[in-house]
Amino acid sequence: VAEPRPVLIHKHTLQIYERLGISQEAITSGHIYHKMGLYINGKRTNDFSFSEILPFDEPFDFILSINKDDNDNLLNLRCLGKYGKTLWHTKVVGFHDNGDEIIATLKIDNDKTETITCNYLLAADGAKSKVRDSLGISFSGDMSDDIFIMAEVELKNKDSEREIMSCFSDHGYISLFPIGKHNHYRAVGIL
Repeated sequence: VAEPRPVLIHKHTLQIYERLGISQEAITSGHIYHKMGLYINGKRTNDFSFSEILPFDEPFDFILSINKDDNDNLLNLRCLGKYGKTLWHTKVVGFHDNGDEIIATLKIDNDKTETITCNYLLAADGAKSKVRDSLGISFSGDMSDDIFIMAEVELKNKDSEREIMSCFSDHGYISLFPIGKHNHYRAVGIL
């Protein structure tokens, strides 16, 4: 069974969602975090409100966590039908911009090839992007060999269930995100 994959969304994305008419549905589908608590070696050392440290404006003065599949479905059902379509399991293998339109060659499900014509081409294919590479745009990110873990845990916490807890120690790092059920958290850390 595939595990839910959370996505964190901040105000700029929510502002775009608001223009698209889907911000309230995204908020209803997700979990709102107003605060973060910082723990070092088991001791709470600091806490802060996102509205105090980040340049948030009302009404989006929080971080939203939403399941990636719910977010993808929301975008596909509410938005992309108006503007285009999402092609899953598809890879851009080449393209040409002739000034008026883009002609792209796609590989679908690793076996068939299709050519499409479009006004815009958005390739969200990561660090090894054929589109980014073809345009001569360097990858300025960092590739990491770290192994991340994710688990749903139950723990008793006297602090707010609307805050993210980030915990650092000599043994590593873990963040805990409340996920709606009382005392249930999504734990994300580095092995």
